[in-house]
Amino acid sequence: MSAGTPPVQLPAGQQTITVKLINPVNFGPAILKRFMGPDVPGLETFKDSPSFSFLLEHPSGRKLVFDLGIRKDYMNHSPKIANYLPTTNYTIDVSKNVAEILEEGGVKPGEIEGVIWRGRELVEVDCTGERSLTIGGFQAYDYFGDGSFYLLDSPGHAVGHLCGLARTTSSPDTFVLLGGDVCHYAGILRPSVHLPVPDTITPHPCHPMGTGSLCPGHAWEELQKSRGREATDTLYDMTFGADIPLATRTVGKLQELDCLENVLVIIAHDSTVRDRAPHFPESLNDWKEKGLGEKVRWAFLRDLEVYWKSKGLHA
Repeated sequence: MSAGTPPVQLPAGQQTITVKLINPVNFGPAILKRFMGPDVPGLETFKDSPSFSFLLEHPSGRKLVFDLGIRKDYMNHSPKIANYLPTTNYTIDVSKNVAEILEEGGVKPGEIEGVIWRGRELVEVDCTGERSLTIGGFQAYDYFGDGSFYLLDSPGHAVGHLCGLARTTSSPDTFVLLGGDVCHYAGILRPSVHLPVPDTITPHPCHPMGTGSLCPGHAWEELQKSRGREATDTLYDMTFGADIPLATRTVGKLQELDCLENVLVIIAHDSTVRDRAPHFPESLNDWKEKGLGEKVRWAFLRDLEVYWKSKGLHA
């Protein structure tokens, strides 16, 4: 399968920022039909999912935390969230909150720029004013003004939802895209007309430590056709969000970046990234050199284990 790559020009720059992944919480089991469809035979729930945060360390000494996920005392969320969580029947495992993890790693709480605006000046990000630019289909904001970290206007899941784009190396440029809740599963993002399912996936998604490969080919096309979908359609459509049509259009913009070999897209609840990527205090900046993109891009296909077995493609 093949398709053309969209002409997305990423901004040039020399300044990088250090990105470190933090996973303070796992939750589940999640019933898939609450979030995505159409159904896949043999796949009804996810056992557990992470909720990522990221520590961003700028060369100036400034430190940011992007995306805080579920708080440790989650019943002290806003009433709407606190009342919703029990209806999910999740087991929520928050052994430590982000601040505790950072402190154990040698980062003092006072070194992190505050996300609570009580006693602070609240400045709204303007993706159309000074420091604004366009990245692919996104209106963007150059947070530090030096090209190291951009905020991307990515509404749909929630009003004002933002993604982050961090430059992890320069000459050549590589980036980590912090997707947040732009979608809840890699199978809502992939495949696409820009990034079709490859003929061969190595290692096999169901056996990441082995030497075997998965050749999805006709089996993938058959699965999609049985669900009224094309081979280059995503595995799932989104069914959860404040504005699902808008969120779906936002995912379409993200797909134009996701197909680029120098961009690693990490959405907040991707368990394959949790299981294969280095966590804080290690950084993600050498992700491309270490081949992390290849390891996680199609790893979500492990969730089709029952289907691959039925087609004799699991071994």
